[in-house]
Amino acid sequence: MTLVEWCERQCDPYEITNSISNMAYLVAHAYTSPHAKSRWLISAVGLGSFYFHVSGSYIGELADEFAMSLLAYFYYLDIRGRSTRYEIAFAVVWTLYILLGSYGIFVSFFISQLVTPVYIITVHMPKTPQQKTSLLVSAAWLSAAIGCWGYERYLHANDLCPIYMTDPRYYLHSYWHIGTALAHYNLMLVIHHPRGQLRNTGSIQLQ
Repeated sequence: MTLVEWCERQCDPYEITNSISNMAYLVAHAYTSPHAKSRWLISAVGLGSFYFHVSGSYIGELADEFAMSLLAYFYYLDIRGRSTRYEIAFAVVWTLYILLGSYGIFVSFFISQLVTPVYIITVHMPKTPQQKTSLLVSAAWLSAAIGCWGYERYLHANDLCPIYMTDPRYYLHSYWHIGTALAHYNLMLVIHHPRGQLRNTGSIQLQ
């Protein structure tokens, strides 16, 4: 049994639009710099999410969420390099999540994983004007995607899920996929800018 279910499953057991929208991650992979350590993981997120939405299985959910969490860690690797403390925290949190089966553990940890690289880039690293613009665009897409995700969870929790495909709210989780793929693409433009990567002059290091 999965820990979370999406609105579309109430109308379609294979969640066709939630599944197909994962193509956005494969497109993001194609346009991500080959120097990015996280490049292949964005495809892993798409494939894991596709399997989860098509199968509706617990294994599929874990594959989706683990790929997401690993991608967020690789953002940190792209910026700072390996961190022993981060890796220990990653292992501990994921062990607790699997043992306790609390979806809130994953959500809280994943959000913190996303906030960390954005904070480091914003506060501690010099950026070109183009990189600043890409960072703002990435943050905007991520905020919009999280808004869609949160609204979908609200509808599901209150038995208000739309049942007609003509209702734009039917595609809220698909918007999440597309928005996060675009956020990833723009974040990669910040970290791996064509005119030079970020210069790591910050003092934060989780080792």
